[in-house]
Amino acid sequence: LICSCPTASKHTRPPLFHRHMGKDDVTGPSDSLTLDKTDSAAVPITTYTATGEEPPLSSAAAPPAAVSPSRHDDHVPEDRPDREVDHEAVDVEAASPRKKKVNFFDRLRGKSSGSDSSSSSSSSSSSSSSSSTTSSTSSSTKRRRGKGRKTAFHIQTREQILEEFNANAERGLTAAEVAARLEKYGRNEFKGSGGLNPWKILLGHVSNSLTVVLAIALILSAIAQEVIEVVVIAVIIIFNVSVGFFQEYRSEKTMDALKKMSSPKATVIRDGQKEVIDTGLVVPGDLVEIQEGDQVPADLRIIQATNLEIDEAMLTGESVPAIKTSEPRETLAEPLGDRVNMAYKNTIVTKGLGLCIVVGTGMDTEVGGIAELLAESSSKSEKTDLQRRLDKMGYVLFAFAVILGLVVLAVDKFRFTEGSLLYAISVGVAIIPEGLVAVMTVTMALGVRRMAGKNAIVRKLAALEALGSVTNICSDKTGTLTMGKMTTVNIWTPPQNTYTVSGAGIVPEGTISQDNVPVEPNNLPPALNMLLMSASLNNHSSLTFKEDGASWVSTGDPTEVALNVVARKIGIVKTDLEANARLEGELLFDATIKRMSVIYRLDEKSPLLQYVPRDGLLMLCKGAPERIVTACSFAMTNDGVIPMNDFMRSATADANASLASNGLRVLGLAWRSIPAFNEEMPRDSLETEMTLIGLVGIQDPPRQESADAVAECQKAGIHVHMLTGDHDTTARAIAVSVGILPKEDLRSSRSVLKHSGGFRPDAHLRPNHHHPMPLSKSQAHDWHVMTSHQLSKLTDEDLDGLSQLPLVVARCSPENKVQLVDAHHRRHHTVAMTGDGVNDAPSIRRADIGIAMGVGGSDVAKQAAHIVLMDDNFATIVIAVREGRRIFENIRKFAVHLMCCNLSQIIVLLIALAFRSADGVSIFPMSPLQILWLNLLTGSPPALALGVEEASKDIMTTPPRPKSEGLFTRLLLSDIFFFGTLKGVIVLCTWILMLYGVGNGTSDLHGECNEDGPIENKPQCELVYRARSVVFATFTLLILLLGYECRRLSKPLVMSNPFNNKYLNYATIFCVALAIPTIYIPWINDEVFRQTIIGWEWGIVAGAVIVYFVLCEVYKFIKYKKKVDLKYRNMKITELREVKIKPKKNKKGQEQPAQAQLEQPADVIPTSITAVVPPPTDVIPLPGPTTLTPTGPSTQDNDEPLPVL
Repeated sequence: LICSCPTASKHTRPPLFHRHMGKDDVTGPSDSLTLDKTDSAAVPITTYTATGEEPPLSSAAAPPAAVSPSRHDDHVPEDRPDREVDHEAVDVEAASPRKKKVNFFDRLRGKSSGSDSSSSSSSSSSSSSSSSTTSSTSSSTKRRRGKGRKTAFHIQTREQILEEFNANAERGLTAAEVAARLEKYGRNEFKGSGGLNPWKILLGHVSNSLTVVLAIALILSAIAQEVIEVVVIAVIIIFNVSVGFFQEYRSEKTMDALKKMSSPKATVIRDGQKEVIDTGLVVPGDLVEIQEGDQVPADLRIIQATNLEIDEAMLTGESVPAIKTSEPRETLAEPLGDRVNMAYKNTIVTKGLGLCIVVGTGMDTEVGGIAELLAESSSKSEKTDLQRRLDKMGYVLFAFAVILGLVVLAVDKFRFTEGSLLYAISVGVAIIPEGLVAVMTVTMALGVRRMAGKNAIVRKLAALEALGSVTNICSDKTGTLTMGKMTTVNIWTPPQNTYTVSGAGIVPEGTISQDNVPVEPNNLPPALNMLLMSASLNNHSSLTFKEDGASWVSTGDPTEVALNVVARKIGIVKTDLEANARLEGELLFDATIKRMSVIYRLDEKSPLLQYVPRDGLLMLCKGAPERIVTACSFAMTNDGVIPMNDFMRSATADANASLASNGLRVLGLAWRSIPAFNEEMPRDSLETEMTLIGLVGIQDPPRQESADAVAECQKAGIHVHMLTGDHDTTARAIAVSVGILPKEDLRSSRSVLKHSGGFRPDAHLRPNHHHPMPLSKSQAHDWHVMTSHQLSKLTDEDLDGLSQLPLVVARCSPENKVQLVDAHHRRHHTVAMTGDGVNDAPSIRRADIGIAMGVGGSDVAKQAAHIVLMDDNFATIVIAVREGRRIFENIRKFAVHLMCCNLSQIIVLLIALAFRSADGVSIFPMSPLQILWLNLLTGSPPALALGVEEASKDIMTTPPRPKSEGLFTRLLLSDIFFFGTLKGVIVLCTWILMLYGVGNGTSDLHGECNEDGPIENKPQCELVYRARSVVFATFTLLILLLGYECRRLSKPLVMSNPFNNKYLNYATIFCVALAIPTIYIPWINDEVFRQTIIGWEWGIVAGAVIVYFVLCEVYKFIKYKKKVDLKYRNMKITELREVKIKPKKNKKGQEQPAQAQLEQPADVIPTSITAVVPPPTDVIPLPGPTTLTPTGPSTQDNDEPLPVL
């Protein structure tokens, strides 16, 4: 089929261009099943050689916002979604060729992919034969992963696969071929870096900027032969490095975790003999048998399948096992979940048998591609914004220390005497917050312990800091937002009886209710009783209770487990029914007809005989509703069996549409009495003229805590995105139920399903049986929900052009997850990615914060994550975010506290340069050891107490911290300047008061007062030593008082309870008790600290403390009043936002044409009002403020319907 009319109208539809055309439907010069589109800009039209793949989206054309799911061919389950053809996008692309996209794996490595090897001319595409197209496809479908693995195996036939790998479908490979391929491809194992080297971790902490600065200070102190200062600084460095090192010693063991996932054994056929070998010895081309319970040993192409189903949740995120076939697929660009003839390494076979050819081993598998990405990214040590800013601050402070040191030396005219060098070192030590790194590390370590008690294990300390700025959470659905267990939630029986089922998971506890009234287990309606017994008997799963573990354990297909559980909830047990029924035969599930049946012979005691004839055998059938209804001639009601007339067919279709619109997987159940059975009987003669029992709706239900957790995230300004491998209808329903999407999204989805009439009995015969309603322009631009195919077609420019990134991505692939995380990063968002499967590992690693599930998560996801949730509860993420915000808020508090200490010391030391002795030596008001003591032993304990401060009440009602916002905002810098300058000025005043008020000014200053030695040998320095004691004591008490002031930087201390932080109280008592001995114990006071005993001078210290307290309270009261006034103004703006818009009337009382009018005073007529206010709870907020602008009559009808997409 060639669509090549460049003059066609924009809305022209090719009459035969249907998604479901098979090979026989194609008319034209080519019968190829693959799509071959030219990318050449010289060709003004778009050429298609078949209808196997939809045309890609252009960046200029927006895909449809809401489209009904169409279907694949009859070889796969009916619930597989197909990809719709956007005809308008086709026409646009005819005029503008699509941009080449960057390869996903090259994108992760920061590279751009080269030109596609599949480019060909238009004429050759339209005139090539099947064989030539296949050969060209072989070269055009190679994508680099690992060592160059191809992904085109799913579109190749059995013969092509066998020919490519030179394999034999009966005898397998020979021993010589195995040896040669093992030598060529290597063992079927993952190869990686094995995690971070501990020496690299140690080097990372040693190379910290503040540590480097401290090391330089240590060297200078050693040069000046200050032994005590050298020892103290060395202890500081060792403490900082050791704490950080031991917290991050858990290195990344991603490759080890992947190796543990390898299947220990595999069944292969070699030289015509079946062998069980180690998985590592499997080679490409091997003939492998898989059966129920096996772990797939490598990437396989299925060539024979018997009732085969495989659980691929670890790769696709789907909670329902994929039904496998051996037929080749038609579409090349299919997600992994739709490649139903492929089996992928480490997935689990849940049912049936399969014969397969190995097409990829080791790093050339899908899981191997993920392993390679993780190995590359794990070798890179990425720092958070806070770490980078602290490094920058360290080097800036070092530069200032050098400048101030030069200033000190310049004042001394660069004589480089011992006194001037010592003073320069003192100034350098004073400007460096030695305790900042230690306090921050300990605070985060305490936060790690605190979060561990709340079921969140933090693997990296830096994750705590980044949690406070998270703006978006990209969450997997299965097992994260949902329970990860299929559960029956609704039952429908003819003619119109609907039941709801309570309870979730595999625990058989709950009730079945009709109109909120539980049904009595001993008085079940006949149709419901028959349906539950049929669900229990037509079932291969098992449900047992483990006495030792006090838990329920299930085996088998998750859907059948859900049917088994709902029957057990009402007291119906399969073993009890089988005591009076003997299995005579089984019709296995056939993907082409989507049904399976079992045949039983009932004895006289069987409870089923009250509803079915006693003669003959009973056949129980279940499957896709449309396939069950087409084979039914009767329907069972509570009053008996009635014919399946038009009314019943319509009622069944409506019930199916209603269940499907809620995202449920719907199964139909039926029965028939047959006279006899043998395996030679045609299946069509058995599964016909059946009696419909009812429909069952099954889903993976949301966790009870998910909705509250999502609501709290939205209240905190955090957007939650759900990335799932499920279909768009299921994804939309779950998203609405947990609050990610507003309810309007589900209602619009239901209206489309209702318009399409649900299913039709002849739906499988109709090539395009879904007819979505015309969409308005507002609906067409609704990007709340997108499919993997729609997202994959968008370039980075297209995503960046969207006003809002999709909140739900259905059929999501690993590429889509990383694509969305990167899109968030380009918008400067801080992203947290949650997940549990291997498919989540690349995006977990890529995100700012990776969060893995500890119970149901894979080892790969755990090793790639920053945080592991031990209870697999999405609500724990909210606790982690709250803890992250609390920690960062506390970091700011003690950072202000410590920086104020350094600023005040610098002010005192620099201005004190003016106090010189008679011989021209500057006398420093504090010794270097006093400075270190104040910075560490006096400043650090209150800072640690501030680090464990409880969170403020409004911490989860404020928006996330902007990513560009550093540790110190302008307001915090003003706080540091005020508190630090005020403290320095007050302490300097005490120094001046002691020199000039008590002594005789500079005449009492002597150069030897800066040197070591007992006071008895330097009686002329007694006043200086006493003044240093006053300065030291004043600094000590002001530092401790500032700790209380920093608890609430915008609220006066007298307006709150200042003593409810017991750790701060303990720190204050400890520091005072520690400082007093340094003043009064001989030898320590004069020879070590160069100060002496004081008495009445404590009055000066007390006066300084009172003045500092009063001025700080006045400053904070002014800030508090401004904050209250601002809050009041915001409340007034909120009231303006919420007023109703009424039509304006003229003097005659007639309403003028519709015009937006704001109800406000006549003298206030703003043209634009910007208000940051909480959005309504049922509306997903868009990023940025809300702007209200009075506008005139609309010039565009937003409800104008668009053509059917």
